[in-house]
Amino acid sequence: MSFSEKLRRAFGNLLAPRQTPVDKNEESAEMLLRKSQAAFNERNYEAAFLFLKNAAEMDNAMAQFILGLFYETGIGTKRNPVESEKWYRKSAEQDNFLGQYHLGIFYYQGCVVGKDLAEAVKWFRKSADQGYAEAQCELGLCYQNGEGVSQDKVMAVELFRKSADQGYAKAQCKLGLCYQNGEGVGQDKVMAVDWFRKAAEQGYDKAQFYLANCCFNGTGVEQNFAEAVKWLRKAAEQGYVKAQCELGICYMRGWGGQTGPRRSGKMAPQSRGTGQSSCAMRARYLL
Repeated sequence: MSFSEKLRRAFGNLLAPRQTPVDKNEESAEMLLRKSQAAFNERNYEAAFLFLKNAAEMDNAMAQFILGLFYETGIGTKRNPVESEKWYRKSAEQDNFLGQYHLGIFYYQGCVVGKDLAEAVKWFRKSADQGYAEAQCELGLCYQNGEGVSQDKVMAVELFRKSADQGYAKAQCKLGLCYQNGEGVGQDKVMAVDWFRKAAEQGYDKAQFYLANCCFNGTGVEQNFAEAVKWLRKAAEQGYVKAQCELGICYMRGWGGQTGPRRSGKMAPQSRGTGQSSCAMRARYLL
């Protein structure tokens, strides 16, 4: 998710109806947040930053999170990862799910704070427990890879599914791979294609590449070279290198029509574990 999209989501939360009355101080902070949003929409980023900083200093958790984003990206102020971490932490400690997620990312990457996977898992879990799809997906990856927590591929699938059901494309793609490879769930290549397609239709380049290979090989879906080329092209146009390579081979061989290439009944070689065609192996096979 881009910085602008995260800001729109964060600012959008300000418009949700309040369930409890607020004190005068918090009401003033929300007013500053709205002014910050208006300034941001007018591309007056310096003013947006100043309004945010004042609101954050009033202990408003959402303002603290957004201020962390401003510091992290250098919008309206000089980029400062140390300040970004400070404000993410203040927001996270007030149980803001966005602050928790971003603090978890800092621990996972070792940005400012020392790399600490167990601490990353702690903050991802806090955010995921509040239903945040991105945190659910990252926590799922930690379980899948045994990072900061004991490896549990069944739990990984459960978390990917929670995230995917909310429409998060990365999680949909990860869930598709789990079904394709039978990791943490029974192997089901038709279901894998369904999840790849959901993510691909949202523009997720990796899912477009995986879907293309399924179409190319007839894995979980009827073999269709034109459809494969269509999805390869979409991924390639986003700069996905593997897709660019395979699309180049398709162009070179004149593939993409309904009849497809003649390969003496053989399928293209597949890379181990993923069930996806390997660009390098395919080139060696064809040339």
